[in-house]
Amino acid sequence: MVAIFFDYLLFILLRLFVAGFLFIWQHQNTMNDDERREIAKILANVDEPTIREIVREAESFLEAQLKAALAADQRAMALAAMAAAVTAILIGGTVSLIAAKVSIWPHILVIAPIFIGLFIAMFSAVSAAKPVNFRYTGNNPKFWAPDVARKQSLVSSLAGQAALYAQGIEENKGVLEDNHRNVKRALSALIYGITFAAAIEFAILMGMLADRGIH
Repeated sequence: MVAIFFDYLLFILLRLFVAGFLFIWQHQNTMNDDERREIAKILANVDEPTIREIVREAESFLEAQLKAALAADQRAMALAAMAAAVTAILIGGTVSLIAAKVSIWPHILVIAPIFIGLFIAMFSAVSAAKPVNFRYTGNNPKFWAPDVARKQSLVSSLAGQAALYAQGIEENKGVLEDNHRNVKRALSALIYGITFAAAIEFAILMGMLADRGIH
């Protein structure tokens, strides 16, 4: 039983390490400023109706990403609240049984993977819902001043805006993927915690039956 518990703990730690590596790799592979400038240079070659359509589609994409992010935050907060409530109930119930001197050994071993799963789920869900940098549609008018001063054409200015949107879309994609990984990790932690707890309880019951000579 102890071996099963440590195998479960090692498995969870390995998943957290992999998730952390993926997070760092993801945020190192977003669009940089040089790529953004190259996109702006290419888009500046189209006519005005085309660049306006490109900007419109980019704004629609960013708005859809924002809606998806808000919905994901709501799911993550609901999951975090559920995990916190169940954890509190589990701790309170266990303490009450111990205080009442009710014999719960070795069944108390079942609580460990469930508690670890709930803790990881709560931590991951809160991480998914934490405030992050997110790109939106629109632009501050003061950033148009340099274009006006240089007498830059409207097409070139809109091409620069479209390139900024493209960079923002890529950054938002990284944020959303990180959010999804956190929520997925939270759900996986709950499933694995319950599964390992059931396995430990089954092993305990089989051991009791074997001790009593029941086959």
